Amino acid sequence: MRTLVQTIIIVTIAAVIVVLSACGGKQQLTGQVTGELTRPKAKDLIEKSKEFAPTQAFDVPNERAGKAVTLGYWTPSNEMQTYKPTAKGSPYFGDMTGCGLGLTCRISMAKPVSPKLLEVTGITDGPEGQPGTSKVVDFTWKLDLDSYPPEVRDLLPDATPQEGQATLKLYDDGWRVVELAGHRK
Repeated sequence: MRTLVQTIIIVTIAAVIVVLSACGGKQQLTGQVTGELTRPKAKDLIEKSKEFAPTQAFDVPNERAGKAVTLGYWTPSNEMQTYKPTAKGSPYFGDMTGCGLGLTCRISMAKPVSPKLLEVTGITDGPEGQPGTSKVVDFTWKLDLDSYPPEVRDLLPDATPQEGQATLKLYDDGWRVVELAGHRK
């Protein structure tokens, strides 16, 4: 037969196990957030940040814009330095503006183009605060143009892998992206 003390000990141990597993262990039980930032976690946070969002427009060199007109993707409109997409171009493009005013034209896309984070290449302590509370994350990314035909991809900015950098800061509820650099053309 169990004594009252044995029953209390067994119930207490069972309750502690349930609380620890439900709360995620020491981190939630003590109210402390671990300062560890792994590459997969950093990649997930960067991809979900509002700064790493799809873009709807690009600047392209005038030569590419001229090629696009020659290939039949745009036709001049009545507005100065503005081109409208043709039937061939409208599945991919919106208007093209600013041509002839400088070295580039601004093209809008029919659908937003997303950046694609390929790999987190390194994580170091950031310059701010105490060690472990700020991290600089280096990564490679590219524009996700895989769904476009090669002829259309050639008119857009280079989709080869590029270097990017994010600064993450540790808050009481976990890591957050506070700055992104090098992820836009």
